[in-house]
Amino acid sequence: MKSEFTMSSRDYATELVEGYINEHGLGAGDRLPSERVLCEMWDLNRTTLHSAIKRLVVLGTLYSRVGSGTYVSAPKMVRDLHDVRGFSEAARAEGFTPGSLVLSTEVVEANKVVTGKLHVPLGSKVFVLRRMRLIDGMPATVETTHVSLDLFPGIDTYDFSQESLFDVMRREYGIAPAEGDEKLSITRLDEEEAALLGYPVGAPAFFQTGVLVNADGVPVEYFKGIVLSERIRFACELSN
Repeated sequence: MKSEFTMSSRDYATELVEGYINEHGLGAGDRLPSERVLCEMWDLNRTTLHSAIKRLVVLGTLYSRVGSGTYVSAPKMVRDLHDVRGFSEAARAEGFTPGSLVLSTEVVEANKVVTGKLHVPLGSKVFVLRRMRLIDGMPATVETTHVSLDLFPGIDTYDFSQESLFDVMRREYGIAPAEGDEKLSITRLDEEEAALLGYPVGAPAFFQTGVLVNADGVPVEYFKGIVLSERIRFACELSN
């Protein structure tokens, strides 16, 4: 009974915060009143309100700045978990301007993990591309991509700060992702990720990993990434 009461109290507080945002027309970057003020306004327990705000931060509705307060997040790009379009194509389709900052590139020998994901021989050459992806000039993800050089010879010579990886795959190699397997979980930013994305160490984020295959079922990309919930929201369209 106690856990049910706690959940219903948090749900109620979450609705109050969302209602306050709507009623007062708060937009991206607008600051909420302090938790003390909101608790007094709604006669809420501080712990209950704090829990509701933490939920909305994880969902990407709000974000917090240490020592400053809680703010309304900007409109988010929505990624359909069934969508195999590349980041740039999906961002443009929603009216955002995508960008990429290449953090590192290297050619390595496939280890056991990459061998299992890309179905390539152990020790074969793999191109590893690490990028920070931008939405309207703002950091959104830190993404690491692995592709086989046997499947994409010479792909390591392209400038992926200027070109889309998927565009190059289609245009130069006639290969396009058709479907894939993807997993999503919650993580917290480490020191390097926090510095790159401009968020506090330990801030919540999505951890995304998956493999995309072509129409013949051949793996074309193994990827993993840290995704800010303030910038991107994940959805899944259900149908009969």
